[in-house]
Amino acid sequence: MTDPKTSLTRFKDALRVPPILHPHQTDEQRYRLRVHMRPAQVQLHSELPPVEVWTYEGSLPGPIIEVSRGQRVQIEWINAIPEDQPYPITAVTAPDGSQNEPGRSGRPINQTVAALPAWTVVHLHGGRTAAVSDGWTENASLSGQSTTSDYTNDQQATLLWYHDHGMGITRFNVYAGLAGLYIIRDAEEAALHLPAGPYEIPLLLQDRNLDTAADGSLTGRLLHKIE
Repeated sequence: MTDPKTSLTRFKDALRVPPILHPHQTDEQRYRLRVHMRPAQVQLHSELPPVEVWTYEGSLPGPIIEVSRGQRVQIEWINAIPEDQPYPITAVTAPDGSQNEPGRSGRPINQTVAALPAWTVVHLHGGRTAAVSDGWTENASLSGQSTTSDYTNDQQATLLWYHDHGMGITRFNVYAGLAGLYIIRDAEEAALHLPAGPYEIPLLLQDRNLDTAADGSLTGRLLHKIE
């Protein structure tokens, strides 16, 4: 039986479609883009209060980065998350079988996760990227710092995704919101005349649990709950 305090009306809200970012040309062979990681207040469902998440450019999921095959793009990933920003998710280790239930199941908050700093690095998943720009887990930046990655985009048209890749905390940073889509276009795809514009909606599917208040109602705060 569904608990009315923790149930949300299905199909009530419009599908959230992220904005599209196109790199700007700096010379004949190179394009550039600057992307900020920053906190934002986001309403995950119209029946939930706004909560804080970490985002790329204030969007959850992150904005769609769209490029062409062979287009050399340099992206500066800027960590604009304030140094004193509280970590935006609650993490608990739950009893067996309860990880899909909302709320902490009486378990204490993982204080190590609660104290994590904004330590981030971006990996383009599935991209053919040189090692120095591949978002190695230890090449992360703290608040106020940035890293620059070069992407040759020398591969067939495809849908990739970019995400945080910090050593040992990737699962938490991605859960907090640091993920987005990356599209490479090419002439072969264009020749197929596939549906485009408003008829093409890239999807990034994510599974999320939510914390509950003392009365059992959903707070909207992201809850990372594992056995």
